[in-house]
Amino acid sequence: MPRLIVAEPSGVYYERPPLVVDSSLVIAFLFHEENAREAEMRMDGRALHAPQLIDLEIANVCRSRARMSSKLVTLGEARESLNDFLLLDVERHDIDIRATFDLAVRYGLTAYDASYLYIASLLNAPLATFDEALGNAATLYFSEQHVG
Repeated sequence: MPRLIVAEPSGVYYERPPLVVDSSLVIAFLFHEENAREAEMRMDGRALHAPQLIDLEIANVCRSRARMSSKLVTLGEARESLNDFLLLDVERHDIDIRATFDLAVRYGLTAYDASYLYIASLLNAPLATFDEALGNAATLYFSEQHVG
């Protein structure tokens, strides 16, 4: 089971504190995976944020799960999960491609994953993910931001 990693900056929080969520966290929640409860608890009461890219990532996973030869889900279930995603209150953000590229290079991430880190850095908000590489990069990024 993937381990949930939450990389979090220090700072002031609001009534609904912000949380940057990546597709691994949202997919676990939508498809009721073994770590779905942990994802739900982390998102509960938070203002959710993500790059615009999350829409395509979620749509792609829904399509892939319905197409796989083992048919992890039916096409109807995939559509239902996609509809459930659209009901989530996630604020989508544009990214700065140069800054995202720099983060990808600096932390050895894909540009896709770096876009989540970019949004977390922009908002100075925690990033929740089940993706170990992204979680470790975000943890390192935020620790470097608060050094001396």
